Amino acid sequence: ESKSCYKDLFCAKQPKCNGRIFDCQFFHADAWVCMAGDGGARRYDWVEYEDGTLLGNKGTCVNKIKVDSWWRYIFWHCSYCLCKCDEVTEDSDRFWSLLPAVADTTQNKIVTGLRFVKRGKIVYPQIEQATALSEGGIDETTRTWVEPNQIAYSDARNLTKNTGSVFTMSYEQRAMDMDTLTAPEGHVLTGVKLRNIGGHLNLEIQVTPMEFTAGNVVSDRSTWIANDNTPATDKPRTLVPIIMPDIPTKFAGPNTVDTTTDQFIQFDASSAHKDVSQTTVPFIDAQPVAPTPATWLAGAGLYHKGRVGYGGFVGLKVSTYDFSRHLIPDSQERPVLRYEFVKAEDA
Repeated sequence: ESKSCYKDLFCAKQPKCNGRIFDCQFFHADAWVCMAGDGGARRYDWVEYEDGTLLGNKGTCVNKIKVDSWWRYIFWHCSYCLCKCDEVTEDSDRFWSLLPAVADTTQNKIVTGLRFVKRGKIVYPQIEQATALSEGGIDETTRTWVEPNQIAYSDARNLTKNTGSVFTMSYEQRAMDMDTLTAPEGHVLTGVKLRNIGGHLNLEIQVTPMEFTAGNVVSDRSTWIANDNTPATDKPRTLVPIIMPDIPTKFAGPNTVDTTTDQFIQFDASSAHKDVSQTTVPFIDAQPVAPTPATWLAGAGLYHKGRVGYGGFVGLKVSTYDFSRHLIPDSQERPVLRYEFVKAEDA
């Protein structure tokens, strides 16, 4: 917890952390600090300590300030540390909707795409729905993105109290479970939602039986399925560490998926050495995941992709319906080609 700042020193000129303080690191007593000039989105461009330690990428600096430690009375020697501040403010984007996003199965609609969207301060999973046709078909003219049910609020701080509809990330609760969820045979994807399980953000999917030949959704038999494993269950989830992460968009090459089912990642600050810990990573991939042409879907999941040394991205994924069982003949007897040889009359 931040208490006070002595006299009119450097700390008195910085925005105060009115929340909780974690993971303080001490590098050296005295430093040169290059203040950022981007209108408040960042505080520092880089910090260089007198022992040569450099935080951030040093370059041309317009506003460079000398920051020194100081003595109070005779016994107390005070130095600056680099810490993480966990504070709910209007600039804090840490809220996730727990409301379900479901297709209108009564009108024979099914999910044909997924993406994350942000409305106000809250991140929502959004679905694309379309009308199902016979034998895996989709009426392309009916594909529409369904606007999520938005959660009303007047102050971002009030969202922390709405635990039934909103998951608020904090230092203790900042994990997201990575899973691939698959519908049972003969079922298709008709909805998704997020839930809080053991302080982790976890994905659930709604699946509904389909009459394959007719293409009809059996809307009164929808069920929700999920992966209930946590780090404390018999089959525990494992953490995928994001080591020394830089800003994900600084990496110009292709990212690779590095998580599987029963793993989880934690949102955290970027590396002190690379970015002065000023960016929350991983980023959220908001690209739509909607196969073209549209088809029946049989599953969805969450994954992380990135490269070592970068924060990466978390995003939604989908899996298509397996039509193979409808292509195999009922008879298990393999066809046999039989030959009959006869002697030619003129032989």
